[in-house]
Amino acid sequence: MCGIAGAFVRRPGGRIETDALFSMVDVLNHRGPESVGYWVDADACVMLMHARMAMVDPEGGGQPMSNETGSVWISLNGEIYDFRRQSRELTQRGHRFRSHCDVEVVPHLYEDHGIDCLSHLRGEFALALYDARQRTLYLARDRFGTKPLFYAEAGGTVVFGSEAKAVLAHPAITPRLDTETLKLLFLGLPLPDRSVFAGLRQVRPGHVLKITAEGMQERPWWRLKLEPGRFKGGMEEAVEEFRARLDDAVKVRLDADVRIGGFLSGGLDSAAVMESMVRQYGEKIETFTIRFGDDERDEANAAAAAARRLGIENTSVTITGDALGDHFTRSVWHAEIPVMNSHGTAKMLLGMTARDHLKAVMTGSGADELFGGYGMYQHQMLIEEARAGKDVAAEMNALRAGEDVVVSLLPVTGYRRHAQVSALFGAYPYQAIRPFLFARTVGRMLNRDRVGSVDPAAALKEVAEWLPEGRLNGLNPLAASQYMKIACDLPWYIMTSLDDRPEMAASIEGRTPFLDHELAEFAFGLPQHLLFDRRHGKLLPRAALKGRLPDETVSAHTYLFRTPPRLNDLILSSREARHYLSGRVTADVGIFSAPRVALARAAMRLVPCTTWQGSGLRAMLMSVLSVHMLHDLYVKRFADSVTRFSSPRRRWTREDLSHVAPQRPPVAA
Repeated sequence: MCGIAGAFVRRPGGRIETDALFSMVDVLNHRGPESVGYWVDADACVMLMHARMAMVDPEGGGQPMSNETGSVWISLNGEIYDFRRQSRELTQRGHRFRSHCDVEVVPHLYEDHGIDCLSHLRGEFALALYDARQRTLYLARDRFGTKPLFYAEAGGTVVFGSEAKAVLAHPAITPRLDTETLKLLFLGLPLPDRSVFAGLRQVRPGHVLKITAEGMQERPWWRLKLEPGRFKGGMEEAVEEFRARLDDAVKVRLDADVRIGGFLSGGLDSAAVMESMVRQYGEKIETFTIRFGDDERDEANAAAAAARRLGIENTSVTITGDALGDHFTRSVWHAEIPVMNSHGTAKMLLGMTARDHLKAVMTGSGADELFGGYGMYQHQMLIEEARAGKDVAAEMNALRAGEDVVVSLLPVTGYRRHAQVSALFGAYPYQAIRPFLFARTVGRMLNRDRVGSVDPAAALKEVAEWLPEGRLNGLNPLAASQYMKIACDLPWYIMTSLDDRPEMAASIEGRTPFLDHELAEFAFGLPQHLLFDRRHGKLLPRAALKGRLPDETVSAHTYLFRTPPRLNDLILSSREARHYLSGRVTADVGIFSAPRVALARAAMRLVPCTTWQGSGLRAMLMSVLSVHMLHDLYVKRFADSVTRFSSPRRRWTREDLSHVAPQRPPVAA
């Protein structure tokens, strides 16, 4: 796992001031704490930089790297799986390699296939590839956006980096918050090509951005096949195929020159990955679990039971309120988005402990999105039945009583503006309920004199236009909701605040077998009755793991991972939070109404956190707190924040890789 950064001068004859760009990669030391490599072309119109944390070929895999002739250069963050087979095949076709690193297959595949080589890659990655012959830079992101990639243009120069902070470190970029993006977020409608910083964009998941002197053009290189019901077998056949595909996704992710462990919760997803890993990995397996102490949803005991069943070594990491408070600001710095909970901080603390033992961990991320694990799917089934005239009030109440309020379930018994939404999207995704539900509260909280009003219908229209034309047409409502979860929520919030950023903040790599594209395409071909029913989600994974894991793990209720309310209340009551939520700071930032923020703070003491209103109130205040932190850390005091959070742990040696090393064929597997 690594961090990439660089710049490309589009105007002919323009040159990069290379010394000024090293600050961009310096702020990514957490993503690659071992070394920095860079390459500048002879005309100084392009510079690629790479902060490395070596997983494969520690000695020879330094980046940026090139093809045999030095006409194609690449800097890549992430992992390419199944590369050894591709290396052998490329060698047989006459290509020569100078390393045994996974990344080097990419420039050689590019020689054979052009940028369509992306469809030959299996893995989690974001990359910058420069074709010197065509004077073209490509920026590309993996299928699900598991790895981030930001860019901006200033004065004819395109600047890019693995995180927003790398781009903002460029001397020509001035950080400002983007209030329009923030309003979309507050309405529950994230778009993963946006950022919270004005003028700063993200490459879309599954897309490639082509940059030349003539302009920039983004196009999809992969789209998830949406064919619910394509799979015609029953549960028994689906179980066999699920097991085979998950095993394969785990197997390819075990290829590394470092030891791999896992993050193990008390639920099914991570335990399913560990069960497969135990059968296929020839090394000792260590896993790490978050423990919150006396919280009723603490999963440490359930995780320990699964670990004992699998015969792996599990360590519980106790997360205290003091630790969350001490590291919350750092986690917001790394997340670069507003957060509703301190769960990202807890994940960062977990990674900091695991990093003393491992460099890479397997996780269960993506299973809920692919196999219907969220309570919203059961809720939507009930809404559909209510539309058909059935009485589902009792089931609605029972579902809501056992669920995680605010994020997973919405307190409604029917759709809002069904005809309007269906006309916009071609289906009614569950996410479309959010803006109509949130608009009144958001509108009251905002400082309308500074940021304007909110319009839920206009926001939904913007999201509908962002989707590929006709993407949801003909889908049943639950399949549409699954797609929106994968396309928007997953890359924007889940992969950012709970996966890539907290893992990379701790300098540990996360690998996500459930987000293997072959497994995902299988999942989106399944009929609904194999995924969820009125009472349960993830029916297929539960059937596949029955007898292989403890019964309590297989039948465990799916809860969203969140830190307990009592710990978030400690953060919201801290001295630092009192400062950031004060009237003076609120007025200075200008996004929220100072009287409304003060009223919300007072109400927090009166409204129990166990109610929908109390939980929503705290989520809103955490969002306000983190927005004010982002403004302070990035807009007001960016240089100070870099010094505080991104100073290299040791002095790096910056290696100029402009001279191509002698080529040699890879060692046969």
